[in-house]
Amino acid sequence: MVIEEIEFYKNHKLALDGRETSDLQKHFETRSSLYRHLGILPSLVKDNKVLEIGPGSGFNSLYTASLEPSHYVLVEGSSKSVENIKTLFSNYPFLEKRIQIEEMMFEDFESPYLFDIVLCESVLHGMTDSLSALRKIATFVDN
Repeated sequence: MVIEEIEFYKNHKLALDGRETSDLQKHFETRSSLYRHLGILPSLVKDNKVLEIGPGSGFNSLYTASLEPSHYVLVEGSSKSVENIKTLFSNYPFLEKRIQIEEMMFEDFESPYLFDIVLCESVLHGMTDSLSALRKIATFVDN
């Protein structure tokens, strides 16, 4: 289930993505549109537990954090991406306090509780065994 891309980025101390967020409102509108299209309304996130697997540098996580989940865990295997997440969120202290970052491969992640929503955008395509990955992801979802 190893993500070959992650290993490459970790070995070379690179970040996995980069997005322009100088116009935060436009970025949030784009994310809101995507979430609505997927059926993820703000009321489904607010006051619920959210797990995000592979958030990269965290740009898309800004929007999710703004929806006020009760608990928001970001699991990221690239140390450079984790560093970028911390730097990005430090510019938004009201959002920074809403996240918990776990620097590890998601295969190694364990949680004492289940999540209402699990996000893994642009993650499965890099898996060598996506079926096993989906099975692992499903263990985090509350019924």
